[in-house]
Amino acid sequence: DYDADRVVHKKNLVVRAGKRMGQVGYYFLILGNYAMLILAVIIGSITPYALIALLSIPVAIKTLRTFSRNYDKIKEIIPAQAGTIITHSLVGILMTFGYILGVLLGK
Repeated sequence: DYDADRVVHKKNLVVRAGKRMGQVGYYFLILGNYAMLILAVIIGSITPYALIALLSIPVAIKTLRTFSRNYDKIKEIIPAQAGTIITHSLVGILMTFGYILGVLLGK
């Protein structure tokens, strides 16, 4: 979206920081999701059953591949945008299921 946003003078973070930083931020958005989940389990702030959210990793990988091939193509990046929404939704749904499972199993 960088070029489209720049043309219409949007001043979002990607336009201000540039395409390269936008790419880095996108990877952080996807991968940071999993890193924080694992860290939260390691430090004991959430139930280990929340790790069921890791089942969404194949969707995240497909999304990252689509993004890396098409980050500079407006129409071709749309599936990556949809994949981002799906990935984060799956993580949230699966984490919720993990919390419920933890409560039901007493952990």
